[in-house]
Amino acid sequence: MSRDGLLRVYDLEAARGRDVLLRYEGGKYRDELLVCYFELPSTDALLLTDKHLAVMEGTTLETRFKMKVCDIGAAATRGSGVLVTLKPPSSSSSKYFTEA
Repeated sequence: MSRDGLLRVYDLEAARGRDVLLRYEGGKYRDELLVCYFELPSTDALLLTDKHLAVMEGTTLETRFKMKVCDIGAAATRGSGVLVTLKPPSSSSSKYFTEA
């Protein structure tokens, strides 16, 4: 049953995505809302939740790339891929180091 309590038609891709969400990094993201899950033409998979975007090896779930959704400035399709542009860091979150 979905979070909104409605009974839906079985969706194999959504079930695979939910399974990966529950197993990825030991279930660390199990309380996040699954937005989509795609198995890519390679052996990789993409997992998008309401808080994170992750690309992982599809069978071992080894992380290849991971980021917070709030850090995404824009996303656009380019041919058969997706271009993700990060937001610039805010001056309050930047850390500056000086030589000793």
